[in-house]
Amino acid sequence: MDVPYLTITNLPSIAINVNMSTTRSPPAGRLFTTSVASASSLMALQLLSRLFTFALNQALFRLASPSAFGAAAIQFELILSTILFLSREGVRNALLRVGQDVSADARIRRMNLSFLPIGLGIPLALATSVAYARYASGEMKRQPYFEEAILIYAVAAVAELLSEPLYNVFVSCFSPVIMSSC
Repeated sequence: MDVPYLTITNLPSIAINVNMSTTRSPPAGRLFTTSVASASSLMALQLLSRLFTFALNQALFRLASPSAFGAAAIQFELILSTILFLSREGVRNALLRVGQDVSADARIRRMNLSFLPIGLGIPLALATSVAYARYASGEMKRQPYFEEAILIYAVAAVAELLSEPLYNVFVSCFSPVIMSSC
């Protein structure tokens, strides 16, 4: 008995059977067309994203002074990268090296360990911000809104660290899948 299928055009590999019995994959020609359509839409999205970023960077180049742009692009990004690297990379590597024990106790310990970067990151963000504000060059300190910019970058680092437990859950869920496909 031939059963009609409902297919979702934006998701190329999904075929839903109306009767909810056994499903068949869509015909090979249709699968190829939907795959090409999905790939081309992803490429278009990537191109638009790059063009938008390029346009914003050009506007920033024209509106900001070279010293302000250099401070934001190099020195403040260095503050952000330092805070994030020192507070989370050690924990990430430790969580990757932990065996994939599926017991409830091991999962709780792994989840508790994933909150450690938040506890490390907040004092590290404070210390890094204070140290940079104190030891920055005079030219940097004369930039308008210098202290506010440092505060914004430190708060952004802490906000990014607040999502770290979710990242570790994601890695613990998908690393066995990725390793099994190799």
